Amino acid sequence: MNSLSYRRKNQLLLALSGILLLLVLGVSVRKTVSLVQVNADLQQQLEQATGAPQRIAQLEQRSTQLGSVMAMGTAESALRRELFEKIGAYCQQHQLQLHSFQEAETFIEEHLEVETHELILEGSFQAQVRVCQALESSLQQGRVTSIVFNTIYDRREKQTYLQGQFFIQGIKEITNDKNR
Repeated sequence: MNSLSYRRKNQLLLALSGILLLLVLGVSVRKTVSLVQVNADLQQQLEQATGAPQRIAQLEQRSTQLGSVMAMGTAESALRRELFEKIGAYCQQHQLQLHSFQEAETFIEEHLEVETHELILEGSFQAQVRVCQALESSLQQGRVTSIVFNTIYDRREKQTYLQGQFFIQGIKEITNDKNR
């Protein structure tokens, strides 16, 4: 080390000080970043915990409503059975294809249960309008609330199809035997 000049010694001292500074900062910053991430996770858990009693009450209320609905009937509703029978007959009569018949979406508010069925038919416009008119006049437990027509192009067959997306809703009043 005696053979090095003062200038070279200062340069080496400065380089070693820089490396030491980078090591110290790296260790301390790594710890700080991990602590910031832990802090963010804990704050998120705290926010979730503050709304927990209200959420538990909502879930319990929803559970009791669903329990009363399940006790009222079977998994397949009368409206779904009626729709399936009538749509099958209309599709054969009017040369339509039933593309899909989705499970019902049920919404419960206060003492009402709204059951929405979605079905998609493929075929001519006139036939789909006839089916809509027939459903409107013959359904006992529901009504056609909306129809959306879309043209679908099949690239394999190079054909365009008309799809009618029908939404049928039935509204039932829920009665609780406990309130009587």
